[in-house]
Amino acid sequence: MFERCAVVGNSGHLLLKSYGHTIDSFDAIMRTNQAPVKGYEAKVGNRTTFRLINRSMSRRYQEAYRSMSRRYQEALETRYKRLRDAKAWIKQRMAMHMKMRTPRSMQNISGGDPTLEELAKSTALRNLGVTPEMLASVPIEPQIIEQLQSVLNGVGKSHVKVNNSHFPLETNVTAILVAEATTLSSEIEGFTRAVKKLRPDVNVVVYSGKTRLIVEDMLDNWYTQLVACHGIRPPEGQGARATSGILATMVMMRQCKHVTLFGFGPAAKGLESAPYHYYSGLMSRTHETASTGVHFFSGEHQLLLSWKNEGRITICNELSPDDCGAADDASSKTRVQKLNQG
Repeated sequence: MFERCAVVGNSGHLLLKSYGHTIDSFDAIMRTNQAPVKGYEAKVGNRTTFRLINRSMSRRYQEAYRSMSRRYQEALETRYKRLRDAKAWIKQRMAMHMKMRTPRSMQNISGGDPTLEELAKSTALRNLGVTPEMLASVPIEPQIIEQLQSVLNGVGKSHVKVNNSHFPLETNVTAILVAEATTLSSEIEGFTRAVKKLRPDVNVVVYSGKTRLIVEDMLDNWYTQLVACHGIRPPEGQGARATSGILATMVMMRQCKHVTLFGFGPAAKGLESAPYHYYSGLMSRTHETASTGVHFFSGEHQLLLSWKNEGRITICNELSPDDCGAADDASSKTRVQKLNQG
């Protein structure tokens, strides 16, 4: 359970404030799909803990792997095999040296030897089951250190190339795939396999289609209340499919004590004051090309506002104070205000 979490949406009004330092001060940060960080650090921060991926985007990552030349795919396969071989070597050495190193030697991994410290923090190794304790339990020879360093070289680039675009996928991030009720197990396996080969440092967590159904049932009940109590109903042609933003919010509300949203909803100063998305390229949309035929954006935003009024979440937009979302202590608020103001 995290204490303070930020969910960063994609709304263009993020460009009207500089919340980057505030966002980076949170314990965990969720972003969605292809929303970038690079080039927008002052506005949206540069840290990412989780990246929620929808079905459409998951297919693009699979496409990225399939579209690679056979030679490059073989190179990725070789890298992954070398990682597995390194794990087997370590386990073999553990069998030969069953006695664990002393606690002082264990401390060397976290604070004394920068090479071992780097390896101990490698998510790619942890994903294979190579733990810091395993690294500390055997005499680490230069040969294995060099082998691990060479095989990890290049792992952890902050993007994945899809056609002519570079979709963000940060180092050591956890990619959360929210499946559909109709998603086939082969699709999930294909996404997991593609990410594992492309980026062995990235964790993959899959939420079943039941998660989306639960959220969309909740939204249906909310929309019924909007009609009954306020006479508000979806405009003609608008769907009621849950957005990635509401799914990301629900995921973080289950993992965090306090959740703050940035970049959600329309610009408070009017549509003309900010673009639809804060970024350009990467399949960004305009106000005219927004996917209103699939989502009931204003209805979702009303739900988020009701949660804000109940004290369940905090929402920061361009009209909020510069320290919106900062930790409650005065020193943190002052520091964040100064950083955000440049």
